[in-house]
Amino acid sequence: MGASPPTARAVTGALLLAALCHASPASLIIGTTPPVVVTPTDAHSVSVCQGTSYGLSRPPRENTYLDLKQRYSNCTLVDGNLELTWLQGRDLDLSFLQDIREVTGYVLLDHVTASRVRLPSLSLIRGTSLLPPPTQDSQRPRFGLLVAHAHVEALDLPALGEILAGSVGVFNSTGLCHWRSVDWSRLTSHEEENLINPNNLESSSNCTCDPLCSSGCWGERGDSCLSLEACSPECHGFPCFGTRPEECCHPFCAAGCTGPSSRECRACRFFSDDGECVLECPSVFQYNATTSSWDTDPQGKYSFVNMCVEDCPTPLLREGGTCVRECSQGKREQEGVCVPCEGPCPRVCHGVGVVHAGNVHLFEGCTTIQGSLILSNASFSGYDKTMPHDTVIQGYPAMDPKELEILSTVEEVTGYIDIRASHPRLANLSFLRNLEVIGGESLTEHSSSVLITGTSLENLGLASLRTVKAGHIRITDNTNLCYVENVRWGKIIEDSEERVHLMNNAEGGSCTVASSVCHEACSDDGCWGPGQDQCLSCKNFRLHSTCVENCNISRVFQVDSNTCDFCHEECEERCYGLDSDQCERCKNVERGSNCVRECSPEEFEDNGVCLPCHSSCIHGCSGPNNIMGEGGCTKCAKYGINGNLEVTHCLPHGFHCPEGDFFDWLVLEDSGNVSSGSRCYLQCDLKFPKGSGVQYDCSHPCPEEFQAFQAVPACIADKRHAHRNLVNKVNRQLNREEQFRYYNAYISTDRLYAHNLATDLDSLGDTDELRLYGMTIAMKDNVDVANMPHTAGHRMLSNYVPKEDAPISSSLKKAGAIILGKANMHELAYGVTSSNAAFGPVRNAFNSSKFAGGSSGGTATAVALGLADAGVGSDTGGSSRIPAAVSGIVGFRPSTGRYPPGGMTHLSWTRDTAGPMARDVRTVAALDAVMAGSAFSELPTINPSDIRLGVPRTHFYQNLSHDVSGRMEEVLKILSAEGIELVEADMHRVPRLTELTGFPVIFYECLVAFQQLLNRTNLPVTLNEFVDGISSPDVKNIVKSILSDPVPEEKYRQSLHHYRLLLKEAFREYFDLNRVDAAIFPSVPAPAGDVVGREDPAVPGGDPMATVATYIRNTDPSSNAGVPSLAIPMGVNGEGLPMALQIEGPEGSDRELLAIGAAIEGILLKSRGV
Repeated sequence: MGASPPTARAVTGALLLAALCHASPASLIIGTTPPVVVTPTDAHSVSVCQGTSYGLSRPPRENTYLDLKQRYSNCTLVDGNLELTWLQGRDLDLSFLQDIREVTGYVLLDHVTASRVRLPSLSLIRGTSLLPPPTQDSQRPRFGLLVAHAHVEALDLPALGEILAGSVGVFNSTGLCHWRSVDWSRLTSHEEENLINPNNLESSSNCTCDPLCSSGCWGERGDSCLSLEACSPECHGFPCFGTRPEECCHPFCAAGCTGPSSRECRACRFFSDDGECVLECPSVFQYNATTSSWDTDPQGKYSFVNMCVEDCPTPLLREGGTCVRECSQGKREQEGVCVPCEGPCPRVCHGVGVVHAGNVHLFEGCTTIQGSLILSNASFSGYDKTMPHDTVIQGYPAMDPKELEILSTVEEVTGYIDIRASHPRLANLSFLRNLEVIGGESLTEHSSSVLITGTSLENLGLASLRTVKAGHIRITDNTNLCYVENVRWGKIIEDSEERVHLMNNAEGGSCTVASSVCHEACSDDGCWGPGQDQCLSCKNFRLHSTCVENCNISRVFQVDSNTCDFCHEECEERCYGLDSDQCERCKNVERGSNCVRECSPEEFEDNGVCLPCHSSCIHGCSGPNNIMGEGGCTKCAKYGINGNLEVTHCLPHGFHCPEGDFFDWLVLEDSGNVSSGSRCYLQCDLKFPKGSGVQYDCSHPCPEEFQAFQAVPACIADKRHAHRNLVNKVNRQLNREEQFRYYNAYISTDRLYAHNLATDLDSLGDTDELRLYGMTIAMKDNVDVANMPHTAGHRMLSNYVPKEDAPISSSLKKAGAIILGKANMHELAYGVTSSNAAFGPVRNAFNSSKFAGGSSGGTATAVALGLADAGVGSDTGGSSRIPAAVSGIVGFRPSTGRYPPGGMTHLSWTRDTAGPMARDVRTVAALDAVMAGSAFSELPTINPSDIRLGVPRTHFYQNLSHDVSGRMEEVLKILSAEGIELVEADMHRVPRLTELTGFPVIFYECLVAFQQLLNRTNLPVTLNEFVDGISSPDVKNIVKSILSDPVPEEKYRQSLHHYRLLLKEAFREYFDLNRVDAAIFPSVPAPAGDVVGREDPAVPGGDPMATVATYIRNTDPSSNAGVPSLAIPMGVNGEGLPMALQIEGPEGSDRELLAIGAAIEGILLKSRGV
């Protein structure tokens, strides 16, 4: 049996910190978690201790020093934040900090008075969590190292080599005068505003560095020198071990190194595996192609903080490839492993001390409280107090008892419950009605696990409580409380030695007079309150949580001698079991032996029974016959049509037209006949195939009511011959563009311009030199076409008309192509939906309520609707392939640099390229040859048995929609059956390197590119004014955020010159080591989503960036690496929306990849009977 598929692996940071944290600050006052000790195979043991997250608002309390000493003694790695607060005493012994080598969060000194604080081993502060500034100014930086309200002569960090994230700040402090000698730009590998007030660095002590300290110091002693090298600019911000260009550390090193390899690092930027710094730990899963499941890889390792370990140390759990203390949302613990929940998922929350209005919300959705539950009178009255040292503790308002309803999901309290509260509306504890277990792992007064005293309770209402594992029961002085005297407590207390103390509660007689007695359906074990659902056990039968006299109830059956249960919801009245096949009669319809709500789309109902439609039917039927209409199919998979254009019968999927019949796409009226004069040849060739007896009649425009996705495949019993000329063709396609204006495929068209081109070509006739003779083109509106407007989807550019063609536009024209117009796009190419607020959203050719993909969505819709024969988009992270994939056409991204640059509005000159798009691979190949200036356009025919494809399951096959995943697996089986060899091999390093490369490069280069655009177009506005003029909110928000927080040049160069080169190397290794011609996977993880209105697409979570991340997930890696990539249609889902596969080959293998794509396309067309 295969293992569960791996989830996204977390690196050290906030996610792992949240997973490992075991307690809130309040609970940490009582005790701390012992360090987790890990012994890697290459090094001494690493002791990982939990940091804290109090921040600057934590008040002073007793035993602060002892708590810190207990927490950090013998600790080498702080997982979280190192907060040293409220330490008073100049001669404090802080030697317990001496072993700390790394802090994953921030370091804070707050209210510390000491002569010297020394962390001699601390080499790295990761800054995965950062500290907000003391002020409420959101524009101020967040800190990785902060000193506040401190009086310290020296904070000595002699081993500190790097702060990966966050600023350095000093506020309201004195001392630290040696910090004047520290060059903080060499410690922080990013462009941050450090806030160090020089007045805070004054001191009466000696502020000179020891002569041995050539690069600055932390204190006056010789062992307080900075340990940093002055690195060469060639290191691009990475640390080094010398000043020469060849003495840069490996990119995976952090805080310095002793040599150039990844085994000579002082600390690891990502993970440490057997002494080597690596990008990620070896995967603990491997895909088993035989069983189509994920198996555990014995060579894999789990990530724990920044280490790769063979197994997770106790008491941590295994989740995917990560060690965690608690399972993430949607999972639960099972034998040390986090597994998906079946039904509602348990959620563990930590006890918070006294529950009040300020913290009760923390228990939302909790099933287990790790700790105790305490209610006091202060819970309902509220609290506010100011502590000494001018430290204000935030109070909380009064709480209404109804707010405790949030606790209704709690099933277990591992510690105790302590209720000492009186309130007019606190008559019972029914908010704990689902509480089943009280663990007694910690006890309150009198060694009690249940302490209820001095309350206003009338009954307990603990309807589900069945177990108290340890501790005494003490219920006293509750003058209105009934029922507790009759509870047989021995039934629920596991330890027979535990005692029950019941005193001074309501008198039994008064309870009887008030009818506060158990329901007659309860047994002698007692009850928690009035009603049949409050019994500890039942006298006769239990129906879920309710006691009943018998099971003779509608839609209920008897399970055993004391249990009833409900019938399946599809049963009518009576049943003899839980399942839908155990009904005496069905409430709705019967399928096989089961009762169901309704028949499936592939079935019809006959006297309450579901029967299958004929295999030639799609979208349902009304009977079993192989005809369209009453008693037959709603629609046919393929239509048989006679010479009079009448539908005679239906044909199944994969049926080949018989000899003498003609395959075509036609439009049907509701009557089932072909619309008059409505042959819409969306599949017309550019010209008649030479030597072919088959000719396509493309002389009839489609009727206005026709939508392209309504065309159906048909076998026609006669052939018609017709003529055409290019001017008629141009008119026909531009007329169609007007008919389909609602789809917003074009921003502008020029009929006269296209007529002139067509007339010139008609006079020349078809020649071998004009390889694209008569091919009409939809050009994305970010590519220059002489004398045509160029807007890039931005209103401010509406009047910009370039005088010259872009090199690719010129090449296409010279090859005989006719550019009909400029296609709509996502504004400035900054999105994946083409929902353009300036010119309207581009709509999907297959369903106008769906988006067309982006950013080249207009090109895709124009091609798919037959408004042009082919098109040219651009591609930065998937902008030609994504719209092709969701629009049912072919989209190609060539090797970066294959096409001549220039004449394009860029997002990123490093990543941008033009991308040809058409209805089939060979047309794309013809465009590619012309755009690349190649002498040959014909693709070779490749035998499928000569093709070897890699299948990278990890990342590229994960988090797919059900329909895409299912269809992709079908395609792999089809290709394999045709002789293509599939090699299961993952691209282990590619996803993480893509993350480190992608957005830093785009975010840096786009601002420069936009300024270059303003210069090129002579637009008289500033860059800020240009950005303010962006119409689409999602684009404006992204660009404004980049303007306000630009990518530092150092980070850009790291991404460009280090991580991008590593990514290219990772792709080369994948193809070489696995000996594959290309990789294959889904192009996008889901079909197109909804277009809500003029501006905004429907996106996951309502977040445009979430949509971008979803749809570029599989297209972005190749964009960054610069390798060729081809999106090919692989069918439609149940809603008729296109899905696509993607193949990617080595850099420079463009023609080979297109030839492989043509072979795959042919196989898939054959499998569909086309």
